[in-house]
Amino acid sequence: MNNKTDKYLGLKRLLATTAAVGLWGVSMYFSYKGFEFESTEILWFGIVMALVVTVVELVFNTKISKLNPTLLGAGILCYMYGVYTNVTGFYVLQHGELIGFFTGTNWLIPVFAGVVSEVLPEALFAWGIGAFDDGDLIGNIAEMFSDKPVQRGKPFSSAPVQRGLRPDNKFRASSEIIDRLPKG
Repeated sequence: MNNKTDKYLGLKRLLATTAAVGLWGVSMYFSYKGFEFESTEILWFGIVMALVVTVVELVFNTKISKLNPTLLGAGILCYMYGVYTNVTGFYVLQHGELIGFFTGTNWLIPVFAGVVSEVLPEALFAWGIGAFDDGDLIGNIAEMFSDKPVQRGKPFSSAPVQRGLRPDNKFRASSEIIDRLPKG
């Protein structure tokens, strides 16, 4: 690997980590807005919940074999809670109230923004710091329902993909075409 490629990888990792931190901020804000009550006496609890949910989700993004059943269950519940509060928080921020959520396509952008801001930060952060083989939301859930561990941490090959005939088949294919030609 040459130095130019390494520089770009370092930049991508820095950008991924920065994006993860930004998405955590967005997610916590949407979660806070989705939790919001009329009374300001309970709002502190929404802020604490947003922080706790984020920490539990980070812990959940560990190899499944290192998590006990309580952390597995709490991780899934925290993602569900986070997605719900993010979606409702974004919708209320966009439309003012939850009335009409399923009217037309009003729900599309809040659902997209809510899911992305809840699910993506931990995976981006893990990749950014080089811990991409330690576990993730989708991999852990898949592994919970599978007999085999999910294969992680194998980066895609950068080798060029060959299309069409390989060199060892080239002559055989050519001779097959010649054999099919009408004889003289």
